[in-house]
Amino acid sequence: LPAPCSLLPAPCSLLPAPLFSPDSTPPCLVQLLTTTHHAQVNTAAQAALVASEARFPPAGVRGFGSPFTHGVWGTGMSAAEYLAGANGSVLVLVQIETREAVGNLEAIAAVEGVDVLFIGPFDLSLSLGFPTPSPDPHPEVEKVIQHILQVGHAAKKKVAIFCTSGAQAAIRAKQGFDMVNVTADTNVLTQGMASELAIAAGQAQ
Repeated sequence: LPAPCSLLPAPCSLLPAPLFSPDSTPPCLVQLLTTTHHAQVNTAAQAALVASEARFPPAGVRGFGSPFTHGVWGTGMSAAEYLAGANGSVLVLVQIETREAVGNLEAIAAVEGVDVLFIGPFDLSLSLGFPTPSPDPHPEVEKVIQHILQVGHAAKKKVAIFCTSGAQAAIRAKQGFDMVNVTADTNVLTQGMASELAIAAGQAQ
């Protein structure tokens, strides 16, 4: 995608498909710390717990109970080398997708160790009493989304949002979102299969 959205550099990065933890308790986090991870939170206390459990001391309280984590990346680094750089490579995204989280937004955004506020517009819409986006959110939900963007940036946090298409992702990038995804795997598979079936049936070129 053209600037401001690119694969890696600021101001906007494309997210890999992250893993979602329905539970922000430590066991879930430890299992998922070998990859990109975001956790749904509703309060600043929950966000602080996530940030702390994601990093080794002194930045957090993560235990060194996974000595094979470094091998997952295939880099050949030692456990000591992994430990030395692990905290700097962890990116903590907390998902804002409930009415309660929106009510605690400023406090959540102020939590040290939280790197990104990640907006889930579908569950956020339902929690606020509106239908899910089709493809765009209800105007009232959009106001909340823009508020999250402003609060996140004011707290010097990156703000990410889930998108369902490249066109939608481009719009969000222009709005100032720091991280976007361009579609969902189910969308790509469904659209691709439908297109190829239509060609095979002589209904399209």
